Amino acid sequence: QFGFIAQNIQEVFPSKIKEDSQGLLMTAYGDYDPMIVEAIRALNNKITKLEEENKRLISILSTIVETSNKSESSK
Repeated sequence: QFGFIAQNIQEVFPSKIKEDSQGLLMTAYGDYDPMIVEAIRALNNKITKLEEENKRLISILSTIVETSNKSESSK
């Protein structure tokens, strides 16, 4: 079984953490599903944008290298 560490969640969502009578921290797991889905969606959007930017930069760099190579070969 997998789970969260309450101390890690407490840093981001302190209101989702409760302390029991022994001082142990606990949380209810079902509350996080929508937040996790939205976080994954946001990360996917960021990845897509970075991939597009990377392609543009590679294209620009390729053009610069080609221009430089043509310039060098004509000397």
